[in-house]
Amino acid sequence: MNRKTYSRFCCLAVFLFLAVFFPSHAHAYSFFPVRFNFFSGVESAPDTVSPMLDSSRTYYLFVPSDCDPENITPFFDSSLTVTVDGQPITSGQLTAAFSQPGHIYGVSCGKNSYQLILLRGSNLPSVFLTTDSGNLFTVNKSDANYEAGAAAVYQSGEELFSGRYEKLRLRGKGSKTYPKLSYNLSFFSKTSLFGMPKAKKWALIANYPDGTRIRNTLGLRLGRDSGILFTSESMLFDLYINGDYMGLYQCAENVEPGEGRVEMRDLDKANKRANLGTDISSLKAREVELDNGMLLKGFPLENNPDDITGGYILELNTSARYYESRSGFATEYHQGVTFKSPKRPSMEEVEYIALLFNEAEEALRSPTGYNSKGKHYSDYIDLESMARSYILEEFCMDMDSVLTSTFFYKPAGEDKFYAVCAWDYDHAFFPKKDATPRYGFSIGDPTRWYARNSYNLLKMLFGHAPVPTAMNLLFRTEDFRELVRSLWAEVRPAYESAIEDLSSLGTSVRSSVVMDSYLWSKAYLNYTYEGRTEAVEKELNELIADCRTRLAMLDKGFSEDAAYLYYDLNGGRGYNLSTDILTVGEETTVDRIGAAYPSLWYFNTEPDGSGTSYHFGDKIRLTEPVTVLYAMWK
Repeated sequence: MNRKTYSRFCCLAVFLFLAVFFPSHAHAYSFFPVRFNFFSGVESAPDTVSPMLDSSRTYYLFVPSDCDPENITPFFDSSLTVTVDGQPITSGQLTAAFSQPGHIYGVSCGKNSYQLILLRGSNLPSVFLTTDSGNLFTVNKSDANYEAGAAAVYQSGEELFSGRYEKLRLRGKGSKTYPKLSYNLSFFSKTSLFGMPKAKKWALIANYPDGTRIRNTLGLRLGRDSGILFTSESMLFDLYINGDYMGLYQCAENVEPGEGRVEMRDLDKANKRANLGTDISSLKAREVELDNGMLLKGFPLENNPDDITGGYILELNTSARYYESRSGFATEYHQGVTFKSPKRPSMEEVEYIALLFNEAEEALRSPTGYNSKGKHYSDYIDLESMARSYILEEFCMDMDSVLTSTFFYKPAGEDKFYAVCAWDYDHAFFPKKDATPRYGFSIGDPTRWYARNSYNLLKMLFGHAPVPTAMNLLFRTEDFRELVRSLWAEVRPAYESAIEDLSSLGTSVRSSVVMDSYLWSKAYLNYTYEGRTEAVEKELNELIADCRTRLAMLDKGFSEDAAYLYYDLNGGRGYNLSTDILTVGEETTVDRIGAAYPSLWYFNTEPDGSGTSYHFGDKIRLTEPVTVLYAMWK
């Protein structure tokens, strides 16, 4: 292969790579010779953007709704003669040539001609960022990388913020694998965005898996309105970076200590004060294994604060994410837990909180509810906060429920863990596309029990039997079910109100969701603008209908005459679930869902097989509030 052929091959390879991994930006905004400024009228300002070229060789100019399309400032090489539908425009001067959203404009630049369509977003704020390098290659390469740059925030045509930011970096675990990426944005000093309390760090969430782009907004509202402590405020907005429209994003408060966030003692600051002169950020984490098999990962701090009892923000996580994290622990029951705060705990702090958490888990998993120290699980778990969190997880059928993005807070001076900070609902609320099956059925079906049946299935990957989650175990007790029933009566109006408001919420962001779809929704690749609008509206209506179905199903499931069927594996391995939501007197089908070992033969109402037997497919009428069927093994 000669050098010329090799060079062409390399260019083709790069083009194909970009087309596969960056489908919407593969053709480079900068190919279009005209750039447009929406607000400031300054070419070097962050709010100067370029049109996007799609696969049909048409350029799209994505305009914020609060931009006046009759007063857009174009910028281009002064040596070019540029006309729009035959009318000349001048670089650096306001023009009304692009005043018709959706119109196909003929743009002539010297000898070249282009087709340009102006699309206008919803009545939302817009955020413009530039990186100092002028690109996102370094930032998008690794979450260890970051860049500084300039930011401008506009709402209703007014500039809310203009200045420098300190760091733009990737955020999330699974979300880093999506084409549309999420980011963390940090300022040099505490800054208020969209009227939310001042803070240095903000989450810019892509919501890529969610076609409606509002599931996270719905989940966070339900968390706040139903009394889940410290649930974040958020705002939807249109994001532009380095002159490229990035789509509809959600700005949310991070889960972290601070005023207006998780209001607690900040152990990271206490650790720094106790170790003045030591650069804690330069220390490497250490991992130790205790005699009981627990794994601890923390930092070798020389000194500890006088009080290490709190506060802590802990996140339940999978075993794999524990190994990826810089600090955390794994309990005797192989539950992975990582630290949100402190971010760099000492080994003594990790051991203190890990042993306390392990005691709570021992009590919860004990048949009596008491651990070896004689303490009940209610001595460790704040049941009201847990019940509020359970109701939301059950309602929304969150794919990650109790597996990841589940937060607990332990304040200083007491031994109780509180369920806090509702978070991460882009895989929740019954999505029909890519509805990953959990526990043997689709999360797109709003008629079945979900969080009540939750297991940590990843235990099987490490040679362990699936372990029921805390929500699963608690809901088996009548005390917790009664608490859930009483709280459901309290919070149900908040759920009903949020569902009633979904239509107006969806309508208020529809134009921006459609604009976003030109970049990131492959399902709408060959759709017209009208077709995309109809598809977005259809998905919204499905969400509303499913939420109403779910509301009615939980009214039934949390009622006084609800009936609960449980399968007991009776010494075997695996899991088996009853997913029908029933009341006393109703009939259901005996089924086997999930893994089982050895070979499951049938079920019986008594552990020794002396009661009534039921085989797969048999009907059983539930005459009691709780019925247990015991597995009989071959």
